[in-house]
This record gives sequence, structure tokens and C-alpha cells, in this order.
Amino acid sequence: MVVVALDVVDDATQGLLRQTQRTSPARGVLVITHINEQQVVNAAEYGFLAVLRRSEASPDRLVRVICSVAKGEARVPPELLGSILEDVGRFQGQKLTLRPFIPLHRPNATVVILCEPS
Repeated sequence: MVVVALDVVDDATQGLLRQTQRTSPARGVLVITHINEQQVVNAAEYGFLAVLRRSEASPDRLVRVICSVAKGEARVPPELLGSILEDVGRFQGQKLTLRPFIPLHRPNATVVILCEPS
């Protein structure tokens, strides 16, 4: 289990979160002062299953969130989750069109884009 406490997610701290993901396969809890929807999505991409505001991070609450994450459960502030789900719903409603695949070559990786939103 990884627990990271930050004030904000900016370019420098995103690098820390990315590095945490690369160096540890453990699930994570992000305790943060200020965060928005996109930063929650980024934290999820870096392997953090829970986001907890510092103002809500009492010792008891933190232990409950850590135990939830250990079981594979996600925890996100409800008002941020609502916005994220609305965005996902809009994205899912977009028509996807197939286009010729575009291979992207990077050192030690190949990414192939098969379709994208129209």
C-alpha cells in the first residue's frame, strides 16, 4: 500500500505520482489539499484507487480508506466522482469511427490506435 500526501497535483508532483506507479505495483491512497476531476483521473492512471481530502483525513477515516483500497475498492469525493461519471457518459455516447491504424513507435513499446472518437 502506498499513501502519498500532497497539497496540490502540479507538474512536479505528477512526476512523483508517475514514479510511484513505476516503482511500486501497490495500490495507492492520495491524501491531498486541492484536487479537481482531471487530477483524480490522472491519479487513477498512476494506480491510486482512493483520493482523500486532507480536511477529511482523520486517523480513523484514513484507516478505513486504506482498508477499502486493500480490498480493491475505490474511494473518491462524491462531488468529483459525479463530474467524472458525467464526462465518461458523454464520452461513451460519442460515435466511434474506425480509421486505419496508426502505429506509434516508442523505445521498448508500440502503441496502435485502432479507433478514436469522431
